[in-house]
Amino acid sequence: MASPSSGPELAVPLCFHFNFNSGCGRQNSRLGIGAIITQVVADAYVGGYDSQMLGQNFLGTCPLPPGSPLNLTWWFAKPKSNPLPAKKPNV
Repeated sequence: MASPSSGPELAVPLCFHFNFNSGCGRQNSRLGIGAIITQVVADAYVGGYDSQMLGQNFLGTCPLPPGSPLNLTWWFAKPKSNPLPAKKPNV
């Protein structure tokens, strides 16, 4: 985070070291996805699902984490008005 321009410069040698793919220099450079990876890692909450998603998407080292449970009951918590409002005319 102190030097975001160094992210792609670090991503290329790491890719070569761990042999992630054959296009390390082209793909992870500043002109490739290196800058995007740097932003994603800088904003990631690595104590949660973000680290698992990074490992699964970019490194292939982690399984896909489970989805977060959804609670949508608050969307419809307000009762309908009685009487219902009049229909709008079609234009």
